[in-house]
Amino acid sequence: MKKFGICLITFFLLSINNIYGIVKENYKKIEGHIIMNDGTEYRGYIKMPKLYTKWLQITLHDNNEMIEVPSQEVKELDVWRPIHPDKVHRFVYRPYKAKDLFSGMKEKALKPIWMCMEALGDNVIFFSSGYYYYLYMDGTLEITSAKGTINLYGLKPGKTDVTLIGPIKFGTKRLRKALMKFLADDPALCTKLKEKEIKPSEWNIIADQYHPVR
Repeated sequence: MKKFGICLITFFLLSINNIYGIVKENYKKIEGHIIMNDGTEYRGYIKMPKLYTKWLQITLHDNNEMIEVPSQEVKELDVWRPIHPDKVHRFVYRPYKAKDLFSGMKEKALKPIWMCMEALGDNVIFFSSGYYYYLYMDGTLEITSAKGTINLYGLKPGKTDVTLIGPIKFGTKRLRKALMKFLADDPALCTKLKEKEIKPSEWNIIADQYHPVR
């Protein structure tokens, strides 16, 4: 009887360890939902993309198969930690336009990169990008860069390419000026930015209040 009790306790402890191992492993994973340009959807555990990742890796929930999909064909990617489904971060793989110093400051179309949606309004969407995207266990997303450059972008209705507004961490004054230039077709909002009624880092407020004069 004593041996049976010891065996039972041992079995119980091993079961607890196995359950703990499974929970811990799943706790580390990142949920992903991919929507392709043709409407195909994939759900599973995703490997977070970097700025220039050209193929996304996802382990499907349906059959536990790991597949790769071309970033170029991805419409949008949502990621979150399994224990924080309320903290979803949306990524897109888009080309963007920026001023080219070597061509008289004309806009130049640049290759697609992965960027994270920061704010969505009726007339503008703001994105940010860095070289690395890290999703903490609490669901918080951190964007970092080897060179320290984190950029802000904007997309207006009817446009296909995202526009580079400027580096986020190159000073409040410069970011405010860059935003006012991008949002110049809304004088009222630009006045609020100029008078410091709205901070240049308050992208959700800016996106909600942006109403271009047509």
